[in-house]
Amino acid sequence: MTNSYPPDLPPEIHFSWGVTGVGACARCRDIRTLIVHSALHTADECEPLCLECLHSALTTFCSDARSKMWEFEQNGARIEDTPEYQVAKATYDTYYEVIDVLMNNRARIQHTREEVLAHEQGCKACACFGSNLVFAISYYDHSITGRVHENCASRCSCCDKNYYRPFSRGVGGYFELNRVMRERGALSRICQECFDELRIEDSHMLCDCGNWDTEERMFEAWDNLYCRGCSSNIDDCDYCGELRWTDGDHTCDEESRVIKSYDFVPSGGFVFHGDSPLNHYLGFELEVELPSGDSLKPIASQTNDLIGERGFLKYDGSLDNGFELVTMPHTLEEYMSKFPFTALDELRESGFRSWDTDTCGFHIHVSRATFGMRLKDTKPTQGRKDAHMLRFTKLIYDNRRQVKRIAGRSSDRWASFDDVGRLTDKIKTGHQVNGRYSAVNISSKRTLEIRVFKGSLNVSRVKAYLQFVHSTVEYTRELHVSPNDNNLMWRRYTGWLHKNEQQYPELVSLLGNLPERRSDEGGN
Repeated sequence: MTNSYPPDLPPEIHFSWGVTGVGACARCRDIRTLIVHSALHTADECEPLCLECLHSALTTFCSDARSKMWEFEQNGARIEDTPEYQVAKATYDTYYEVIDVLMNNRARIQHTREEVLAHEQGCKACACFGSNLVFAISYYDHSITGRVHENCASRCSCCDKNYYRPFSRGVGGYFELNRVMRERGALSRICQECFDELRIEDSHMLCDCGNWDTEERMFEAWDNLYCRGCSSNIDDCDYCGELRWTDGDHTCDEESRVIKSYDFVPSGGFVFHGDSPLNHYLGFELEVELPSGDSLKPIASQTNDLIGERGFLKYDGSLDNGFELVTMPHTLEEYMSKFPFTALDELRESGFRSWDTDTCGFHIHVSRATFGMRLKDTKPTQGRKDAHMLRFTKLIYDNRRQVKRIAGRSSDRWASFDDVGRLTDKIKTGHQVNGRYSAVNISSKRTLEIRVFKGSLNVSRVKAYLQFVHSTVEYTRELHVSPNDNNLMWRRYTGWLHKNEQQYPELVSLLGNLPERRSDEGGN
């Protein structure tokens, strides 16, 4: 084949090629159909390559020419007046045409399946050329033998014969081989003839997959018995806890899962527990870890049974081996009198931890609908709602040192106080310096989230957390704030709190113990 080229094209590039036969490629050393091409070779130096390596080399040259063209184009020169650019473009066009012609002749270059199978270096299993072929017996007809790649054959560990399955690549003769327990106590792959001689009827059982295994190693599932090979592909679903094939199409209803996904929302919406004329509802998220690394499912199922319709469990990507317990919205009175806090005791006794970790927190959500509400109102104005949220947020931020002591931690990463000095803008615009990782996160449309607390399985401390959020909302509900008073000072708030000690006993107790007990919890 010939082709006309621009005058500046290097003279050693010609448009001619030919097939030399079957042999080892000069580049990859695989046994393939070999080609020589004058775009790469000269009369004095001609190393035949396989089609894949030839295509790779030509593509590299084509890319190099295109890179040179790009450099001229980026420099902003008049490329039609640049001889070097014209040479690079002609070289690129020519190599592109060389590749195009070569690929269009692919069928002429490659040998047919029959030609490969007839060749002494052709694999009888996959019909590809190869080196270091091994002798093997056909699975379908033991009287037929041939040479195949090693990964296209399976060797019997008893008689050392190789078996292959025609027209397959890399699968070996596994249809011919069976698993059996040998005297040495290890599972071996042996051919059918050897297996028939060695199998002991009373100590081996047949699996649905066609393999045999000892009775004590069989795994029971779905009223059936499976060999060790099959049982390695059976496990519990991470969500619903049911047995499944790991490579199967198992699906389960999100509502029925023991531990829900991170973004789970109950299909029927959140159920409110207790009655509050001021719409003052709280919900909490408690993160827990199981340091032992054991399965979460058994205790998670027990916890689900204990909390019932009052909450659910879900995964959290910030935890190593744990989950978070999420409650439905409750009034404070409902929490104190009816919530099954025994679930926290069971988690602690089962080895779960929350306080003694670096990953667990305790977040409380308070309903936005309660802000600005007064007993005589049905719907407060937006201005009054914003004013109440500002007083509430400012009380927490202005007294952050004392709040951190109640919370049990100082976490700039998960509960930042960086919005100090910007609280009015925060409430009006919703802008937060650290996004949702703020001490008081206002990004949710329905709740404000207080994120400052350290995780805990101590029921008294958890109750104190809830009472703290409830009391700060109520203290600031109709609080008068002006530059001349100190109503947002900590001593004013605690003075009000002690007057209402009967409603907040765990919180008052915690405040009284803080100077002497900076890190209580006593066993988490």
